[in-house]
Amino acid sequence: MEDHEAAEWQEWDAFIASHLRYEDTSENFALLAQFFAEHGLDFNRAALHLAYVTLGDNLELTPFATPLAAPNIEQPESKTPIPEPIPEPRRARIAWRNGKLIEVTNARSL
Repeated sequence: MEDHEAAEWQEWDAFIASHLRYEDTSENFALLAQFFAEHGLDFNRAALHLAYVTLGDNLELTPFATPLAAPNIEQPESKTPIPEPIPEPRRARIAWRNGKLIEVTNARSL
C-alpha cells in the first residue's frame, strides 16, 4: 500500500469517526464519488464533509434516536384537604429616631 493510499484511508477513517450518522454503504460511497468527480475535489476530510453536507438529503443516514417517553406516574390522591395559603398580614410601617419609636404617617403638605 502506498503512502498516498494510506493517507486516504486515514482521511476516510477520520470522516467516518466524525460523522456518526453516515452509513458506509456502496450507494453512499457512489454518491460521494460522483460528487468528487463532478466538482474535481481531492479526497480529504474537508471535501468529504462538504460532500456529506451537500448530499445530506440523498445519503442513507442512521436516523436519530427517538426520545424515551417519560413513564406516566399517577400521584396518589391526598386524603387530607390542602388548606388555602394564609395571606401575610400587612405590617405597619415603623421608624426609630434617637432610640425612640416614631409614628410613620402618609405624606402631608407643609
